[in-house]
Formats: sequence, structure tokens, C-alpha cells
Amino acid sequence: MITQQASIKHADCDLYAREKVLNSAIIASDISSGWEEYLQIFDAFYADHVEVSDGTESGAVFGRERIRAVLLKFLVPIHVMAEIGGLSVKIRESPILGDTADETHSA
Repeated sequence: MITQQASIKHADCDLYAREKVLNSAIIASDISSGWEEYLQIFDAFYADHVEVSDGTESGAVFGRERIRAVLLKFLVPIHVMAEIGGLSVKIRESPILGDTADETHSA
């Protein structure tokens, strides 16, 4: 039983570490240089069967290709405004406590 609990805690630590790397990669990216880096981050960290929701009643989007299309609709205009229009874009990460102990999310 101790081994099983240790492996679960190890998995939690690995997930937490991956989330930190993901957030760091997003924060370090520069949208004025292009949107491609964000798509590379998405491809590296998310599975083909990922589900994304914006928290509204419009429903969730399923699958990597459909989500890539949504990301492009969001990223391309921001890139153009940053590169041509001089828009300053900053991304920051804020931890959100989860419903259970030792669970966190990011905004």
C-alpha cells in the first residue's frame, strides 16, 4: 500500500512539474514574433483527445485539430496587432486552488 501511495504522489509531482514547464513556456513566448511557438507548445503538452471549454454555455471543443483552429483565430489577430500595431502583450500565470487537497489549476 505504501508503494502505491508513493507512486500516486510521484505522479502528482510529475503532473505539477509538467504544468510548471507548460506555464513557463507560455509566459516566455513572444506573440509579436509569431503564433507558431504557441502551437508548438500546444502540440507538446496536449493529447489528441483533449477537450477545451471557455466556461461559457457555448460548449466544449474536442480534438487537437479543432482546438488548433480556435487557437489560430485567437492568436493570429493578436500577433498582427503586436507586430504591426505595436500592441504590448503580457501573459501571467495565477494558481487557482482545486477542490481537493494538493490540487491546483492555473489561470
